[in-house]
Parts: sequence; C-alpha cells; structure tokens
Amino acid sequence: MKKTGKVLLVFLLLSLFIAGCGQGTDNSRSESYETLTVSLGEEFTLHKNQPAIIDDENFTITVTEFYNSPCPEDAQCNWSGKGIAYECSHNGVVEEALNATQVCGFNQEYITSDLETYVKLKITKSE
Repeated sequence: MKKTGKVLLVFLLLSLFIAGCGQGTDNSRSESYETLTVSLGEEFTLHKNQPAIIDDENFTITVTEFYNSPCPEDAQCNWSGKGIAYECSHNGVVEEALNATQVCGFNQEYITSDLETYVKLKITKSE
C-alpha cells in the first residue's frame, strides 16, 4: 500500500474511533436536586425528579417528565405536545397526572415553566 493510502486509512480509522466514542452517552445529564419542603400556598420551583413535600399535609409531588414537542404547523395533532407529568403521594396513595390542575386531592396552580428544566407551582387545598 502506498504511503498516501496508509495515511488515508489511519485517518479514516481514527475518525471512526472518535465518532464511536460519543455513542451511547446521555448528553441530557440529569441534575440532582434536594427535596424541597414548602408550605401550602407557597410558590416553589421544581426540576425533573425533584420531590417537594408540603409541610403538615403528608403530600409529596415530583415532576417526572417535561414534554416540549409542539405540533408542527399545518398538522392535526391530538394534543399540543407541551406538558408536564407529575407523580404525587398523599397519605400513602400515589397518583400520576399530566397537565393536571388537581393532584392527589390538592389544587395545583401552574405559574410558569420552560417545559424543559423547571416548573414553578403553587399547591393549595381543594375546597
């Protein structure tokens, strides 16, 4: 094999090796957040998989997923593609919800979110 052929072969193999090193890695690194303890009616910010405990209510809420895949223009979709999935627990009863205004018997007020990393909420008692 000529010298240019060897150099080309080495370059090709090195390129494949470098490209393969990135395979299987998760670039959406999951941050670790501490459990929040908040009062009923207090606004608070949650990140994915971060639990919040409502003081004196035996209530916990956790964001399990953010959805931010809006429906393309000129397409008919069954839902907007934007949402937040929650898991809550109250007195040992666990529920899952998507875009809910009530979770585990409590009202949930959505304040704001970037639909990717955080949501700001307020939890109050259902009347």
